[in-house]
Amino acid sequence: MDRFMLLFLTLFSTYAIWSCPSDEHLDNPVCRSLSQYRTHVLEPYLLPPIQNALSHPSVAPVVSKIHAIERTVTPVVVRTYAIAQPYISKSAKLTQSGVNRTYKTLVLPQYEKYVLPQYRMRIAPYVNQLNDRMIEPYLTPIVVNTHIYTNKGFVYLHRIYTTVQPHVQSAYVRVRPHAQRAWTNAKPHLVRVVDSLQALLTVLVEKLGQLRRLYVDPHVMRIWDKVVELSGPTKTTPVTPAGETKASSIAPTESVSPSQTIIATPSPSPPITQEVETESAAPEETLSIVEPEETAVDAETITETNVEETISASFVAEAEEVLSASSVIVQSISPSSPVESVVASEESIEEPLSEEDDLQSFLDDLGILDETEPEEEVTEEDLLEEVPTNQTPEEAMASNIAAATEADRQAREARKEQTAIKRKAIEDRHRRWAYGLDELIHKKTREVRKELVRLRKGAVKSLGLDAKAKKEQEGQIQQKDEAELDEQLTHIDGEPVGDLLQLLEGEAGKLLKGLEGYLKKEQKEADAEDRLRKWMAVSEKVRSKFGNKVTEMREKVHRWYVGVRDLEVQECVAAATEIKNYAEGAQADLGLDYAWLDDVTYQDWQKYHDLMREFRKFEQEIQLVQNGSHANPPIDPLIPALDNLQTELEDVISGFEHSIRVLGMKIREVLFGPEEDNEPVIDVSEPTQPEEEEMFSILPIDPSPSAPSSPDKEGTEETTEFDASQVILGKGKEQVEEALKSVSVETPAHEEL
Repeated sequence: MDRFMLLFLTLFSTYAIWSCPSDEHLDNPVCRSLSQYRTHVLEPYLLPPIQNALSHPSVAPVVSKIHAIERTVTPVVVRTYAIAQPYISKSAKLTQSGVNRTYKTLVLPQYEKYVLPQYRMRIAPYVNQLNDRMIEPYLTPIVVNTHIYTNKGFVYLHRIYTTVQPHVQSAYVRVRPHAQRAWTNAKPHLVRVVDSLQALLTVLVEKLGQLRRLYVDPHVMRIWDKVVELSGPTKTTPVTPAGETKASSIAPTESVSPSQTIIATPSPSPPITQEVETESAAPEETLSIVEPEETAVDAETITETNVEETISASFVAEAEEVLSASSVIVQSISPSSPVESVVASEESIEEPLSEEDDLQSFLDDLGILDETEPEEEVTEEDLLEEVPTNQTPEEAMASNIAAATEADRQAREARKEQTAIKRKAIEDRHRRWAYGLDELIHKKTREVRKELVRLRKGAVKSLGLDAKAKKEQEGQIQQKDEAELDEQLTHIDGEPVGDLLQLLEGEAGKLLKGLEGYLKKEQKEADAEDRLRKWMAVSEKVRSKFGNKVTEMREKVHRWYVGVRDLEVQECVAAATEIKNYAEGAQADLGLDYAWLDDVTYQDWQKYHDLMREFRKFEQEIQLVQNGSHANPPIDPLIPALDNLQTELEDVISGFEHSIRVLGMKIREVLFGPEEDNEPVIDVSEPTQPEEEEMFSILPIDPSPSAPSSPDKEGTEETTEFDASQVILGKGKEQVEEALKSVSVETPAHEEL
């Protein structure tokens, strides 16, 4: 765990060092968090003790040497980095490609060859066993129940959402103009109220400061006097951090002695910022110090007064950070002897401009100004120009707060302008994406409809219902592109779809020829009943084989029809996939921009999701177009063509059955002779007709047998009453056999004999 935390901290630090220096606007959340941490934790609590330690006399010389070395080395490092950066990038790319190649060619094969089999053989069984015994029995019910209740909850929430959403939307649309109008009317009043509150807050802070100085500072001064008494007259160094907290980072290289600290801190503000009105107080302090005989006593007096001033100034140090920094800079470079400090203070009062020039040149020689950032220098000068020197600390604080508020307002306005520019760019891109999606949807809708019509017409032509249509189809296919009609559209199991009916007719012709050949071999014999049974068995097999051929043809036509519909579905899916890819690309291009937009609204996200809604709408519409449920569907000539094919198939089946009946009459003449009046035997070859009629729904066709040789009308009436279609049609096999047994084929022959 410790190693993992160390690795995580290393990666996090590397990422922060790599990304945050170039992130000026703190757009990265990591950089923004680190900046907040620095502002609220690092600078107020951690850096001041470190800066005080670095400003200690024993450490300051070393720090100054380090800064000198840094100033010398920094340009060399910057130039070296600028020169080496291209080579580092190239080497990183080459190294990455080499590592990937090594991983794919060496590491991964070895892992799959040695490590993975061992894991599967030695570890995976125990893991699976542990999972089956310890995890699955307890986890599976929880997951199942959670899934069930989650789905129920989603359904319930979706129902609530669909019920409430229209009302909320309508209420929002109605309330929004009134809210905007109310905000427009109330905004000036609110601005005035906020300004008044800020002024009142400033006055309140001033009053609280007066109360603090009246009731709190005396007690603090007494406590501090006791501290000074117990600490001795020479221990005055703890006073200096109150004025050097913010300035120690600016001038840490100067070591300040106690005497210098006492002399250099007569007031909380630097001598440069004082006006002529404060000159009356300065000579009193300097005159009290000039006495050479009472140096120690004066030092103690000055220390006490400086302590009082430092304590009173420390309460407003946060509002006067820049002024305190400038005062500490002046204090750190003050002369070392008391006499020189007195002369310097007198000269600073009499000739402030010359002292400022000398101070500037002295700081330039030391190189202190090189360490400060240009932005801090400009801010300090601006503050010194904006804040008059005759203001009280509370007034200065109020003016600084007002300036900060104004700067914040300007920053917000600038950010609003940037946000408006970003929004305009995003909306323009969104509009272009939506327009392109709409154009693509219309284009694909037209293309899909044309492709469906082309496929269906090609399927109808591939049926080849007659020779003329087949010749026309072949001529059209030769004129068109060879890839226009797919093999799936024209063939099934390697056979042309248009030849299936002709093949069936050929099979029927072969079967009928076989029956005719069998009929020619038959001769009139005494055992006519046995030969009749053989004929029935043969005709039964012929009908069964023909029925199998018809069923096979029906299955092929059905599979071919399903394949044609699959081609149509594939065209629709391809068009929908293209629309979906376009919509997903649009969402990928706009999603992050909307997420980072400051004033993004619910309507913006609805427009964002409308891109995928358009795809789903297109998918549903194209599905309705394909299955014929659309209000304006394309033509579908395939269904009428299949109906015609079914009609022709039924004609073929009827012709086959008619031929079987004719052969049945011929076998009667062969077995019983042409002069025998044996009417019930005429249709004995039709026992299995009901099975075919039930299977194919064939319209019965009466063979209309020849009239009997006997002129007796009663025989004719009996023949008319005994209709094979009425006896056999709709009967089962057992019923037909029983009916044939009841006919008694031999009885009329014996009666005639």
